[in-house]
Amino acid sequence: MDDRSTANVIQVTEDGKLGSSATDGVFSTLTIGSNSTVVDDNQYIIAWGKFNSSGVFQYGVNMATSGTPHPSSGLFNVDVSADKLITNDYMVTGNVSEAGNSSGSIRGLMPLLTPLPVASTVTTIQVEIKRDGGRTNNFDYFFVQVVGGQ
Repeated sequence: MDDRSTANVIQVTEDGKLGSSATDGVFSTLTIGSNSTVVDDNQYIIAWGKFNSSGVFQYGVNMATSGTPHPSSGLFNVDVSADKLITNDYMVTGNVSEAGNSSGSIRGLMPLLTPLPVASTVTTIQVEIKRDGGRTNNFDYFFVQVVGGQ
């Protein structure tokens, strides 16, 4: 029984494991082996996705193709599902496929627009893909991930 008034019955174990498929876990610290670590919401990957060279979502979690996925050369918009980002304390990272890169140039992904989330609204993040020397370039696909923001 929990501490609520009227108390709820909570299943403590299931199938030899602590907790059950219907039980939420609430922790102030998490200990793995002898290492105790404090973990907060800003340390979790909230959304991630793989996008093709046109900015169309291929697969991932809490991400989708933007209404305007590829507004201009080197620029891409990616959508994070509504209410996944609650605060502006999030970080966007990513990487770019080097498929067919015979010139040896380095390609990179840089977040340009990381707007403040609005309740019940999809957040559109804009990233820029460049190669060394600041020039845009062809590529195969790219990955984007968002850490924190809750």
